[in-house]
Amino acid sequence: MYLVVVTFLLCFIVVYIIVQLRKYKEINKVPGPKWWELFQVLVLGNPNEDLYKYLISLPEKYGSVVKIWLKPLKPALFIADKKYFEHILGSKEHINKTKLYDMLNILGGDGLATTKDVHKWKCDRKLLNNIFNQSSVANYVPKLKYHAKKLKKLLESYENKPVDVHDIVYYTTLYIIIEYLTGDIISEKVASKLITAEGKSLEIMLERAKSVYKSNDFLFRFTKNYKPWLKSTEAMDNVFVSILEEEIQKLQLKRDDYGKKDFITVLMENHQSMYSILSHLKTFILAGFDTTATATGFVLYEISQREDIQKNIYDEYVSIVGLKDEFTFDDIQNMTYTEAVIKETMRIYPPIPFTERKLKTPIDIDGVTIPADIDLVFSIPSLHNKNFSNPDEFNPERFLKEHDNIDPYEYTPFSIGPRDCIGRRFALVEMKYLIVYIVRYFSLHPVEPQHNVDLTGDFVLRSKNGLPVIFKKRI
Repeated sequence: MYLVVVTFLLCFIVVYIIVQLRKYKEINKVPGPKWWELFQVLVLGNPNEDLYKYLISLPEKYGSVVKIWLKPLKPALFIADKKYFEHILGSKEHINKTKLYDMLNILGGDGLATTKDVHKWKCDRKLLNNIFNQSSVANYVPKLKYHAKKLKKLLESYENKPVDVHDIVYYTTLYIIIEYLTGDIISEKVASKLITAEGKSLEIMLERAKSVYKSNDFLFRFTKNYKPWLKSTEAMDNVFVSILEEEIQKLQLKRDDYGKKDFITVLMENHQSMYSILSHLKTFILAGFDTTATATGFVLYEISQREDIQKNIYDEYVSIVGLKDEFTFDDIQNMTYTEAVIKETMRIYPPIPFTERKLKTPIDIDGVTIPADIDLVFSIPSLHNKNFSNPDEFNPERFLKEHDNIDPYEYTPFSIGPRDCIGRRFALVEMKYLIVYIVRYFSLHPVEPQHNVDLTGDFVLRSKNGLPVIFKKRI
């Protein structure tokens, strides 16, 4: 009996390998690293190999489309080719998410960015577009001054000494997105609980994403990370549930903060379940504050290295607003140079470096048939490096109107296509407001000796050694 079972298992494994190799045989045409190299990085988790740096290096070694295939497991393609961005990300057909989003789904719920249910996503996207339309964003702009003034006061306490600008804006962007969605400002204590739990959850999730066995839901239960994962996700859920319950109580009193139906009201009126509303709230807050803090931090760091760019931002501010600190949505829209600085920063440092799709139907591109049921990893930093001249040079002039003839599929910091970032308009306005307000009151200076950014990418791009800047009051 034992021999029969073993024989059956061996036959099953052989058949499985043959089926897998035949199913994905077209992928053999695509260049990529050898299996032993992938085994060392993806299975053994080589501690000397930063996964982000490894992935980013692949297009330089193998070209703009790279095969990542640890046979006989399912292959993936790592993509920096504009044609693939256009034909797949730009398509209304290829909008399915990968298994990675199952883990994000546990963290953020079945929200707009994480759901794998395409029909649900289409309905929710249509419903929620108005939450981030121009009118809604413009109505919120007067409230940004409160947060900018608090940030200014915090920076004054660090005057003339190095401070990590990512950390300094982290809480500010969290307060802003929660107020935008709910009309309320959470306490620093609640914010601290949320940020601590989110950081731990993302840390564990990154370990899972890198590991073949930890990414398996069943096997993960037997790892040392499982209980800390449950504890951190439960802590996050408790914060979000308390926010939602408080907002529902206030809505029952028909409170309306700034003349528009808020996020939760819209969802309730469209008969969304409490789980669905909670999922959307979690998704928008988690996706909205971390990415914006990252982008803003990189902008402040980069302009601290360039006095001329700071002067241009300041001069533009004064030419539009004068020396007062009251400015409108229209004023922000007219700050085109500041916007160019932000766009250039996001070209070099896209906050979400990778986005993924699962191909449901085969597609032919450049003579290669990409089979169905394959994961595609789109590398936004690699795309930008490939399609811009002198990619390492920080040059906002690229994005000024007289020079801005950029193909939309060559520059995708907010992703692109049907599943692009729904909050991109709000994020850009928020960043412009905070940056010009800071430059209005401070000059930014680099630290000595020269600091070199050490990039790494979990789900959001980071600098492992921080983003130190010295702030001095502007006279």
